[in-house]
Amino acid sequence: MTYTFYLAYPSKAVTPVMIAIRNKGQRITISTGVSVSPKDWDNEGKKILKSDDDYKRKMADIRQVEEKVKNVIKRAEFEERDLAFVQSHLQEKSKYTSIVKQKSGDAMEFFKYWAENSFGTHNANRFTTYSYRVFAEFVSGAKLTFDDIDYNLYIELLSWMKQKKGYKPNMQGQIIKNLKAMMNEAYKRGYHTNEKYRQFVKPKEEVENIYLTLEELDRIYQLPLIGTQAMARDLFLLGCYTAMRFSDYSKLTLWDMHGDLIKKRQQKTGTVVIIPIHPRVREILTKYNGAPKISQTLLNRYIKSVCQQAGINERIPVVTEDKKVVYYRKWELVTSHTARRSGATNMYLSGMPTISIMKITGHTTERVFLNYIKITNEQNARDMAENPFFKGK
Repeated sequence: MTYTFYLAYPSKAVTPVMIAIRNKGQRITISTGVSVSPKDWDNEGKKILKSDDDYKRKMADIRQVEEKVKNVIKRAEFEERDLAFVQSHLQEKSKYTSIVKQKSGDAMEFFKYWAENSFGTHNANRFTTYSYRVFAEFVSGAKLTFDDIDYNLYIELLSWMKQKKGYKPNMQGQIIKNLKAMMNEAYKRGYHTNEKYRQFVKPKEEVENIYLTLEELDRIYQLPLIGTQAMARDLFLLGCYTAMRFSDYSKLTLWDMHGDLIKKRQQKTGTVVIIPIHPRVREILTKYNGAPKISQTLLNRYIKSVCQQAGINERIPVVTEDKKVVYYRKWELVTSHTARRSGATNMYLSGMPTISIMKITGHTTERVFLNYIKITNEQNARDMAENPFFKGK
């Protein structure tokens, strides 16, 4: 048995790097999961040139795949097995391999695999399985190749989600985003050449990114709650008084408390943040021996009810996809991320230096930070009213 590297589509601007394995006139192909520009590929040496911006990482990935292929081939030759054994064993290793004649294979099979193994961005993977289920319901068991996923199907899917499922634009957008991500992953692996998915536009609704005031947080804190509602409220408050992301405040432990400070390595950036401990944060962490154990899905479900009970009913305008303005009650717009935004905004309004808050939130520029926090026009006007200019001095 022999193997060699090659470019799937050398005439394209970017192409997947493949491995062809041959034995007695038969061939199977395996994607390395790496894509390059043909100009950065050494066809004689069968390797990526150092001119590629991500040369080291890509070569490391390729060598890792190559090592797996070598080991499987050695075992196959020792046991006198054929390519079917190699293919089967590599499927067991990588879960998904491609035979040349199957370039337009079952898209739904790959979509399911992709969803279950979370090949999306690090923060959105919890939604991939749901996206697969919605798309599977849409195709109703039909055999779907990668080439079938074109602009016409995209339009039909949008109409179906709106008319039959009643999904709002942001929900539609999440599913389209994951469909595109799945198609892109399959493209990089060399399973198809269909690039029509790049035309798909993610619908979205301009939702008002709200924050809760300190007075509203007091009302939430004072609610006499029990069970899951109480856990959701308490977990939410951890985010409100630390300005951390859900991925961080939901994993706080007693070990993260060092005297009057919290020291926590952020999951997203890998950097360590140091935050003064608010009395309510200490109370909650002590009460639950760490952060309350509740999923982000349950938190998003229960915190709306909690905020409704706290009388957080302000009418908030939202611009829809067709540029119309509709109004929601404020409690309807509260999510797990509202906690972080509330924390950052209230810190800013309390007079803390912007640069100090940015060390907690991770924003790199003041312009981006000020766009992130939510200062209402009324609050802005009240702050300006204290300026000597408006005092007539």
